[in-house]
Amino acid sequence: MSAVRGWRRADTSGSPASAWRTLPDESRGTRGAPGAFATTVPPVVWEGDFESLHSFAHVNRELVLALLRRGVDVRISPVPSPVQAPAPASSAPGALPPVLSWGRYEPLRKAAGTPRPGGGHRRPVHVRHQWPPNFRRPSACSKFVLILPWEYGYLPSAWVGPVASEVDEVWAYSGYVRDCYVRSGLPAARVAVVPLGVDPSLFTPHASPVPIPSTRGYRFLFVGGAATSRKGFDVLLRAFVRAFRRSDDVCLVVKDHFYGPVTGEIDAVQADPAAPEVVYVYGDADPWTMPGYYTACDCLVLPYRAEGFCLPALEAMACQRPVIVTGHGAALDFCEPDSSYLIPAKEAVFPEMRVGDFPTCGPPGWAEPDEDALVSLLRHVFTHRDEAAAKAHVARARVLERFTWDAAAAEAIRRLGE
Repeated sequence: MSAVRGWRRADTSGSPASAWRTLPDESRGTRGAPGAFATTVPPVVWEGDFESLHSFAHVNRELVLALLRRGVDVRISPVPSPVQAPAPASSAPGALPPVLSWGRYEPLRKAAGTPRPGGGHRRPVHVRHQWPPNFRRPSACSKFVLILPWEYGYLPSAWVGPVASEVDEVWAYSGYVRDCYVRSGLPAARVAVVPLGVDPSLFTPHASPVPIPSTRGYRFLFVGGAATSRKGFDVLLRAFVRAFRRSDDVCLVVKDHFYGPVTGEIDAVQADPAAPEVVYVYGDADPWTMPGYYTACDCLVLPYRAEGFCLPALEAMACQRPVIVTGHGAALDFCEPDSSYLIPAKEAVFPEMRVGDFPTCGPPGWAEPDEDALVSLLRHVFTHRDEAAAKAHVARARVLERFTWDAAAAEAIRRLGE
């Protein structure tokens, strides 16, 4: 596949994407005093899925919780998710209780009503983050903000007009998503980077490890929807089998969920007596359990082709685990050579001006991670553990400084106040 021309990062000098990185220390990674921002930003209506285990719902819950901690007047407008996970494998953990029944999310239940009197006469800002997209402008809002990630270089053609005419501002998870919108014709001034984050009280090196059915001394980890080609699991599985043998003291733990199991591919490797060990876990995990997958393993590997942010990489870094990740796209906002291992990748254009059912306004594409380079990186990390640990130490410090949910909320507040 040929390299995509014109996919270089857009100029963000002086833009919200660069400005957020220079927030004062008290606005980054810290908990604001309750009510500290209540009089400086308008009330907010936040529309989207809050009740499923889809990634959109996770972002909605955590970012709104962080805004509420900082005293922002937020009312949530829950929208049921039409995206349902396939039935779990028979070995998957039991069904979890309704998400909003968990004590952690009690503030969200309270925020499901009318805005508090503190909003006064000001019309609310309406933030919408949901799938499938809805571009209809809400009535009686002072500003309409859309959060809608897209990972393939150019937007769907059907999105361009409605976003331009109905939406006041787009919030992008990453500089890469921001560039997709700007490249597709939206003025740069109307696209801001509001990054994702982690809760450092949950994602910590001290999180209790989950039991892993393996006695191997070193464990690589993959987290995500292995059935989706954009996650690059096929690249990882091939590279892992090339890098190691069954006699090596190493295994690959695959924490899969949501998009359906990939048991056929896993079974083929497990049946080969010469192939290295692969442990497959399919099913949902609550926010208290997920950190334990990172701490039960030694290194996260994500050779993605396309991502809007790559939150598992950030979570692993918060747990002080080294990460091997594609050196292209969204993760470069927080993965640098001194804090991670970057897989060389080439930009590759799709053969048609479409992504699945979505015709696009320009030639779409993604990254193709170098499989040979990944084989070398897997072996290198396995044999250079002190070096990997040093990178992980740098990574955790950087996450705590710049990429918590409270830091994300601080940037959202800055955008809400403009």
